[in-house]
Amino acid sequence: MEELYNHSDLIDGCLRNDRKSQQALYNLFAPKMLAVCMYYATTKHEAEDVMIEGFMQVFTHLDKYLGQGSLEHWIRQIMVNKAISNFRNNHKRYGYDIIDEQVEIADETAN
Repeated sequence: MEELYNHSDLIDGCLRNDRKSQQALYNLFAPKMLAVCMYYATTKHEAEDVMIEGFMQVFTHLDKYLGQGSLEHWIRQIMVNKAISNFRNNHKRYGYDIIDEQVEIADETAN
């Protein structure tokens, strides 16, 4: 049976580069984040690629999550920005309408 973690335990483990914590965080949020990425992608494969890139960014910048607001919302903002960036980069040449605004990631550390 899979161990249940609370979000702060998962974050602490991920910040220590604990692979089990990273896998648990991924397993917890991947289904919802894939759905987010699918909204902007043309194929499931493209959405999966964007989601993987998004999770790489999540793990790289998890120290910037300050616990204000939900962790899911913070991760979702990263996924939306990755998906929009991917859309812009990959679909501009095909004549698709380009999405003009990215969702701002709340980064209180920049203040």
